[in-house]
Amino acid sequence: MKGIWKLRGIPDVWEEKVARTGTHIHQKPIELQKKLIAAVSHQGDLVVDPAAGSFSAMQACQQAGRNFIGCDLED
Repeated sequence: MKGIWKLRGIPDVWEEKVARTGTHIHQKPIELQKKLIAAVSHQGDLVVDPAAGSFSAMQACQQAGRNFIGCDLED
């Protein structure tokens, strides 16, 4: 992945206080998602999440200047 990842130094363990804004059980930390999205994409790129759940990846994309398409089975 060395040729793809633009950012280095993302730790194996990420600690972040997560304020649950929704009720989805698998909500991921937005700051972590923002780092990962920035590591593998450019501003304006399209990020697709076919299992978006709480749509925290969408929030991370909005903050990181990426476009987003996502869906989930539940409302």
